[in-house]
Amino acid sequence: SSARISGLTWQKNNHFILFDAAVTRYPDKVAIFDADRSFTYQELFVRARNLADVLRVAGVDRDSAVAVCLQRSTNWVLTLLAIWELGGCYIPVDNMAPVERIRYVLDTSGASIAIIDDTTAEKFVDLASLINIERCFTESVHESASEAPIGSEVGECNRAYVIFTSGTTGYPKGVQIDHGNVTNMVMEHVRSGEIKCSDRIALCMSFGFDAS
Repeated sequence: SSARISGLTWQKNNHFILFDAAVTRYPDKVAIFDADRSFTYQELFVRARNLADVLRVAGVDRDSAVAVCLQRSTNWVLTLLAIWELGGCYIPVDNMAPVERIRYVLDTSGASIAIIDDTTAEKFVDLASLINIERCFTESVHESASEAPIGSEVGECNRAYVIFTSGTTGYPKGVQIDHGNVTNMVMEHVRSGEIKCSDRIALCMSFGFDAS
């Protein structure tokens, strides 16, 4: 059955459709920025597609679990879109966590690939196949041949991400969140916060915190 979101079905109203609509209507508007760079909606779309091509070659496909350990930056959002484009799910990993916890999370989730940057690579030596996002865009970014929306093949019941608990009462446990949950959260925030296209939203929480 289709998830009901604001009275509409998943096929009519989900977070991928919202993003695609923004790319179509506001291609040159800034979508996201950090202290060092900014991307328009079109640039974010193209870079996500480019990174998805890299991940596809590395073996990421539908339901693949991909560990992500990056410093807080625009690269986080870019990475999530690329993983979701292939139907995979991400596993946020805290770079400050002990190596033993990181190994446990990778083994339990089945993540054999980790996306890292120059500052987080050291913790993952010998633990997974590494893709350094800082090296993925050294060449010119190319336009994707596909015009389909990002995530067009993803269903509401596909996994979006897996959050691991702190493990204070035993071993950490992975909690799966599907795309239907993500869409419900996004639509509720838009509704209750009366978010408009002119608004700016700060990302304050850790990517390892489950806001849904």
